[in-house]
Order: sequence, then C-alpha cells, then structure tokens
Amino acid sequence: MRWRKAQLSGTGESFVLPKRWRDAEVLDGDSIPPCRRVMLFKFGSEKGFSYEYSAYIRAAVMASKLSYTLLADDTEWVYGSLREYFLPRQIHCQPPTDWFLQDAAVPLGSKRWANADRVWFSTDLIDKADDWIREEMIDQTAMKELRQRQFRDILPQGETLPPELEDVFRDFAAATRELWRPNDQLATLIRSQRMELGLGGGGLRRKNHSPTWGGARRSGSDSQRPNVEDVPEDELDFEEVGGAERSDRGPIIAAYVRLGERDVRWTKDMEEVGVRGQTYGNLSLILDGANDAVRRLSKSSRAEPSYSRTNPTLFPAGVQPTLLVMSAEAVVVPSLESRSDISDVFKIQRTSPPSTETLRPWSDLLDLELSGAELSRKKDSPGSILFKFNQKLFNSLPRSLRVHLTRYFLRDLTTLALHADAFLLTGSSNVGRLACLVAGDSAVVGPRDFATGHGLGGRVRSLDGPWYPTSKASALFADE
Repeated sequence: MRWRKAQLSGTGESFVLPKRWRDAEVLDGDSIPPCRRVMLFKFGSEKGFSYEYSAYIRAAVMASKLSYTLLADDTEWVYGSLREYFLPRQIHCQPPTDWFLQDAAVPLGSKRWANADRVWFSTDLIDKADDWIREEMIDQTAMKELRQRQFRDILPQGETLPPELEDVFRDFAAATRELWRPNDQLATLIRSQRMELGLGGGGLRRKNHSPTWGGARRSGSDSQRPNVEDVPEDELDFEEVGGAERSDRGPIIAAYVRLGERDVRWTKDMEEVGVRGQTYGNLSLILDGANDAVRRLSKSSRAEPSYSRTNPTLFPAGVQPTLLVMSAEAVVVPSLESRSDISDVFKIQRTSPPSTETLRPWSDLLDLELSGAELSRKKDSPGSILFKFNQKLFNSLPRSLRVHLTRYFLRDLTTLALHADAFLLTGSSNVGRLACLVAGDSAVVGPRDFATGHGLGGRVRSLDGPWYPTSKASALFADE
C-alpha cells in the first residue's frame, strides 16, 4: 500500500480534464464519465528524445484507431516531464486511479491485446507496434513498388514522402499536432529565435506589422515588371497569385547534420528503400540540396513552382543565402567552412546554443571557464555535451540541466520545421522523421504536378531516405 501511494504521488500526468470539469465542484463521481479503454505509454530512461517521442506518436495513432484514451507516464523519462516542454493534452473521461500501473494492463502485442480495455506500450515493445502498423495501415502491394525503386546519391525532391505512405503520414501528422503544443517556456524560446533569424512574424500577430517581415507584395510594388499577358503561360510566375518578395534578408536554408558514429542499421535501412551509393555524413549532399532550395526560392512558375503555388515567398537575385546548421556536433560548421564550394556561396552559421548566462547555475559542472576547443577535447567532461552529443553522458547530467538543453533542441527542431525557408534533413534519422511530422504534409509534399498529382517536394526535404512510420525501414515490408 505504501508503494502504491508513493507511485500515485510521484506520477506525472500528461493530461488535463476539460475546463468545465476542472472548475466545477463535482459532487457525484458519475458526472465525469470513466475512461472505458485506456492505452498507457511508458517513457523510458535510456533512449534518445526523438526515438522515444516517435514511439509516443505511434501510440497516439494506435490509440485513435482503436478508440483508446492515451495516457503517458513520464516519471522515468530521462528528459524529464512532458509538461516541461508541452501543454498537457485534454481528455474527456476520468482515468482509473491506478492508470499508471503496467500490471493492471496487458502488453501491446500480446494475444488479443486489441480487445483488452487496458493496454500498455513502451519502446521495449516497439517491434510489436511496427507489426500492427504494417498489418493494419500499410498496403503491401504498394510497398513492393516502393521497394523496387532505385536512387543513387541524393534522394530526389518529391520522394521525402512516398505517395504510398501519404495517407499514413497524415494520420501521424494529425497525432503530432495534438501532442506537439509548446508550453510558455518553449514558445518563448521559439519566438526569440524567429526574431533573431528574421523568420516570418516572430512573436507578432501580423506579418505587415513585423520588423522581421519587410517583404513587398508584388502586386503593389513599384518595380518595373513585364505584363502578365506578355509572359508565356508555362513561365507565369507568382505575381498572378500575390506572392511576396523578401527584401530584408537572404533565404535561410536550414540543415540538420549528423556526422557522429555510423549507425549499424543505416546502410540496411537505405537499401530497404532503394537508396544506394551514399556515403554516411556526405557534406556534398547538403550543398546539392541547398542549391536546389535556393533555385526554388528564387523563381516560381507553373512548370517549376516554388514551395507553394498560391503564396510563395521568393528572394531577389544576388542576395546571399544562409546555411543554418542544426547539429549535435560543433565540428560540422568548420567542416562546411573548409569547403570553398559551400562557404563561397553561403553564409554558414549554427543555431545559437544556450547562452553562458543561462548555463551559469551549472558553471562548475560544465567547466565554462574553459575554451570550446579545450572542452571538446575533454570527451568525458560534462561540458563536452555542448560540443558533441553523447547519450550516456547526457543521461548522467542533473535533471534540471537535461531539461534546459532539451528545450533548446526542441526550439531548433520546431523553428526550422515550421518556419525556415527550406529545411534539409536526414530521413534515415529519428530526428529527421520527427521533424517531418512536426512540419506537416504540405511542407513535405509541396505543390503537386498537374498531370500526375505527385508531390514535387516541399521546403522540408530529406537528403538520404524517405519518411516511414515504423521504427526501421525493414519493418515496412511483410516477410515473403
């Protein structure tokens, strides 16, 4: 009994009841309907954020499909509490008092689990979730076609989200929108970063009132432009649909880059989805992708649209684009700067790290008095986490510091997925696939070809492999 009370008092709640129930004095317990079916997701204490959170999204999708109320127990989560980053979800029923107990539920994947009223799921059962997604949501005939495709070097635009997986992606993106609602602390960081980079309206309500917008509507511009009737129809640009030209800055091409130790599954995952011939951590892919993005942000026509047919944002010729790097490894920026074919064209910068002032509470632990070069060489020092991410080292840090660093990671991921002019990522990584879900289907698919209906590629683009809903690419395909 003591153990049960301790568990009850220490369990974090990822949900809230509707306001009308929270504010009312409910004298009759029947006034709030009980949850008839509950799915419990248990966050773990070792895996990376994107891996765990992607599993949480899978739980939300399965819960929605099977009419479960999803609840999350984050007491053992190495990243802290969900409420330290996101607003709690609103549920419309009263969970059982022991909702967090695994013993009161059956594990996902067990015999006839989908008929049980209480189910639990964690990353330890990720293969079972993959099996259900493959069997219930994926057309295996379409997967055979996907498996037969062959790509080399860079993944073409329009292939980040294969047409065969678009319907599945929409379900996952809808679940992500429900879960990914930044709280005040995270939202403040996101607004500050947008203002810092000049991405859209920042924290202001209207673009035309924002000092970071600065664009002129083409329809009201005084610049000399040819009459629409004098331009061939297939070259009609965005003037006819009222696009905007930004004159306050150049395009910001964001890139999520990872160079660290090669994942043993990387080559296999790439081969499963038809991508061969790539080199892990190839910086030339970033250059190719960034050049493609600059072209699409410079002109839009019927035949070759920008990232939107109806409301594209374009940049004048001659402005220098920025390559904004999001990476857990500080060495990425010097590596890019050392290549003249990249540094001569792009201004290269890394997303801003936590300031020394915000890290001051942990200054002794992080050895902040040392230079970056000295810290990066001290691989076992907690301060080296600021220059190269190490999951084992991160897990050993104080909780407050882990939460602080995670907020900056989520700031970057959210800002770039939703607001960067273009975002290049690695679909082979958990971070990249999570970013696709945060961005949504229109940002990934982009405008469609008039003839085929196939997406031409959005401003969020994978350079190496497509998005897929399972934990590994091989799980897409049934055993033959």
